[in-house]
Amino acid sequence: MEETVINACKNCGYALELKFCPNCGQVADTPRITRKVMWREFLRVYMNIDKGLIFTVKQMLTRPGLAPRDYIDGKRVSFMKPLTFIAIASAVCTAVVRQHPADLSPYYLVHEIPQTLLKLIFFGAVLSRIFLKDARFNFWESLILHVFVNFVFLSLSTLFVFLFADNRLHWFLFVIPPLFAMYQAIAFWQFYDLKAPAAMLKGAAVAGLLTILGLRMLT
Repeated sequence: MEETVINACKNCGYALELKFCPNCGQVADTPRITRKVMWREFLRVYMNIDKGLIFTVKQMLTRPGLAPRDYIDGKRVSFMKPLTFIAIASAVCTAVVRQHPADLSPYYLVHEIPQTLLKLIFFGAVLSRIFLKDARFNFWESLILHVFVNFVFLSLSTLFVFLFADNRLHWFLFVIPPLFAMYQAIAFWQFYDLKAPAAMLKGAAVAGLLTILGLRMLT
């Protein structure tokens, strides 16, 4: 008589002995979808201190160049996937700026921030390959660096637009470009190990060029 498998993966039917299916990787515990389950899943994925959105933002604010290096080196469990969080940040930022009138700023096209930063990710990877050439990293790994860097800026821009959608926003829009240029420069110095004065100056120049390019796109 064939033995019935009591604990089987609901995805592939493989016998389960651990918390995850060794065949397809699905978690063994798949409860019925309820409001409580949906809220718990949201907190687990996006608000977990040890991994996910908050961990990624924290790492990028304190280690802007070393965090992407960790991800590229294979330490990926704790980080939100770059393409996932840039897509989420872009969608949230787009939704926030569309809630405000078109003349949110007379100086910048605030509504173009998500699209502009997505373009800067590509241009940043290209410029990094040209001016900060490093044989240790290929084009796609340089692209990951710029996804991380621009994601943090996009998140902060979304937060400030949401909180300060009045005259104070104009002040923020003038202050943030030099701050973002400095942030990018630090990220480049850490990521590419730019310690020599000439190399640091080159990294700062690329950061400044990308910031100016972004401003040109927004005006």
